[in-house]
Amino acid sequence: MPKSTFTNLPDEKKRVILRALREEFEARPIHEASVANIIKAADIPRGSFYQYFEDLTDSFFTVLDSEISESHDLFASALKEKNGDLFAALNVFGPAMADEIFQKYDLYRIRYLSWDCELEAKWRTFRRENKHKPDLLYHLEGADSALRIEIMHFLNALIKKMIERLFIENWDKEAFLAHYAQNILWIQSGIKVKEIHIGTV
Repeated sequence: MPKSTFTNLPDEKKRVILRALREEFEARPIHEASVANIIKAADIPRGSFYQYFEDLTDSFFTVLDSEISESHDLFASALKEKNGDLFAALNVFGPAMADEIFQKYDLYRIRYLSWDCELEAKWRTFRRENKHKPDLLYHLEGADSALRIEIMHFLNALIKKMIERLFIENWDKEAFLAHYAQNILWIQSGIKVKEIHIGTV
C-alpha cells in the first residue's frame, strides 16, 4: 500500500502523481512500466517516488485502487440494491460494468490483459491492507455460506473471462452486453442441447 508520505500529501500533488501513474499504466503493462516516465510526468525526484511507494507494483495498485472499480465490488452493490436477488442483480451489474470499462478503457485493458496469479495474490493483499472488505462474502437470497462463495467464484470467473474477451476480440459496448446477456440467459435457463452441435474429429 502507498506510504504515509503519499497519503499525507496535499490533494493537488496527489492528483498530479496519480495522473502520471495512470498515464504510464494506460500506456504499457506493469512489466514494461518505467519509474523514469512516472517521475518525469509528475515532476518529482526519483527518490520521492520511493518515499511514496514501495515499488512499481505498489504504485500500479494505488492507481487501480483510486481509478477503477473491481467487478465484484460493483456486483456486491447490485446485490445489495436488489436485496440478494441474483438475477435481478446480474441485470443491473452488466450495464454498470460496461459503462465503467468503456469510461476507463485503457486502464481496464492493462488490468485484464497483463494480470497473472502473482499479481492477483499481491492485489488481494493490497486490498486487505487498504481495509477493503474480503472478496466474495456477499449475501445471496437462500444460499448458505459455502454455496454463496462457490456461486460467487463461478460468476467471477465467467465475468472476468468475458472482460478479457472484450479486449482480445475488440468488442464494443453493444457486443459486450450481447455476449453478457447470452451468458446470463444460459446461467438462468441452461444451455439447450438443440442450441449446439459439437462435431467429432
